[in-house]
Amino acid sequence: MFLGMLLFIKVWWLIVIATLSYVLYYERIIMTEEKFLLGKFGPVYESWADKTPAVTPSFRLWKLSDRGFSLKIALRREYNGFYLIIATFYLLEWYDRLLFNRLQLAAMSVNQAPGIYWNSFFIIGTFIFLVFRTLKNTLIF
Repeated sequence: MFLGMLLFIKVWWLIVIATLSYVLYYERIIMTEEKFLLGKFGPVYESWADKTPAVTPSFRLWKLSDRGFSLKIALRREYNGFYLIIATFYLLEWYDRLLFNRLQLAAMSVNQAPGIYWNSFFIIGTFIFLVFRTLKNTLIF
């Protein structure tokens, strides 16, 4: 998702710098988590880590979960991320229109503003986010 948002900006050097920063940041997190888990679980974690890749998945080691997929749980946990993606792409579209096209907000014509698809995408996404947030806060969902 992060890389998709960077590619949308269309600035190659920003994509390179941000990607390298992201890799370095997560490498530090992985090392810290591995140290913590080794201290907490000892040889059990070490045995698991020896056969489990840290970053890239190994499909030959994949096993079917004993739990089924729950759409309700997925929606309850991921609605914030869903809305973040929608809002970010909408704001990036405005950024593209204002900065790359060298337009000023006051002088922007209707044809230069994000079109009906972007506006609809954002409005529907906002509505869905508010519905899920309301459902979660009322403990119905």
